[in-house]
Amino acid sequence: MKYILFFLSVVSGFLVAIFITRYLFVRSNIPVKITPTVSPTIYVRKPLSLTGWIAYWDEKNALASLSLALPLFDIFSQMLYTVGVDGSLRKIPISSRGEMLRLARVAQIPIIPTIGDDSNPQRIAKLLTDEETQEKFTSSLLDEALKENYQGWSLDIEVVAGKDEESFSNFVTSLAEALHAQNLELHVIVYGREENESYDPARAHNYAKIGKVADRVFLMTYNYHNELTGPGGQTPLDWYRRVLAYAIQTIPRDKIAVGLSTHGYEWYGDNIVGLTYPEVINRLPEIETEPEYDLDNSAMVLRFDTNGESHELWYEDAQTITKKIKIASNEFGISNFALWRLGAEDPQIWEELRKIK
Repeated sequence: MKYILFFLSVVSGFLVAIFITRYLFVRSNIPVKITPTVSPTIYVRKPLSLTGWIAYWDEKNALASLSLALPLFDIFSQMLYTVGVDGSLRKIPISSRGEMLRLARVAQIPIIPTIGDDSNPQRIAKLLTDEETQEKFTSSLLDEALKENYQGWSLDIEVVAGKDEESFSNFVTSLAEALHAQNLELHVIVYGREENESYDPARAHNYAKIGKVADRVFLMTYNYHNELTGPGGQTPLDWYRRVLAYAIQTIPRDKIAVGLSTHGYEWYGDNIVGLTYPEVINRLPEIETEPEYDLDNSAMVLRFDTNGESHELWYEDAQTITKKIKIASNEFGISNFALWRLGAEDPQIWEELRKIK
């Protein structure tokens, strides 16, 4: 008998619960919705590929860093050339050129030198619009690569405007065809940009067109805050993620390389000064404030006053750079990276990269 009573009590409780639930549902007139659980994409991390960028104006510090960095590089891309006055290929006078190339060859690292624009829009306009100049430039690339045993060329053309998009894309396409015919690679360095980009020079870099023909596309995901802006981190993470999301939609993922900064800036009054990591460390004893990690920018920041003047100093260290590398790798499946620039970095970065490479 007690089992029957127990059974009836359970059933009645169940019916009451159904009645109350139905009553509340009818009264509220709220439809039942089942929200599916969406799991974020998790990528199996590939081994990192690193490219070394070197600024010719800081060759002394760069050469000093090579012993730590070179074993981790998969590509050596020192800025050795620029576009000449007549649109031709011009060597940049660098005293350590031969030593750097020798070290890369001994380490058997492919050399794909970078060609800069010398911040000269007139020369670049001639290169992009004059067919004869383009033919001369392309021919000189082929001859120099054969002479120096380079594996390709990296193009860093930044003095462009949105109106140059078509001419720049066409130039990259024809250059890629000529280099590929000789088994040479073409790498192109582009601004970090979003789909609806407002920064005009970045609009000249068409990710889809460039990504179709180039062997590797380096995104300059840094300098969001720079000499022409107010203070802040060079790579705000919300902007960083938007750029990477746009890149993987428009460029084959295995061609994408993320460029990250190693240096910093100090803002005070009307002054903006670029600082390397060693320069920042040398400043710390005279600054009473302790540096803080800024989560939104993955950057270190110091805010302090000197003689009544406010200073903001934002810089990168091994922790901040590694954080951004892991975001690109884990959230976007990107495994190619480059650091701008060798000689300005926190030396600890090489040990951190060795752990995750």
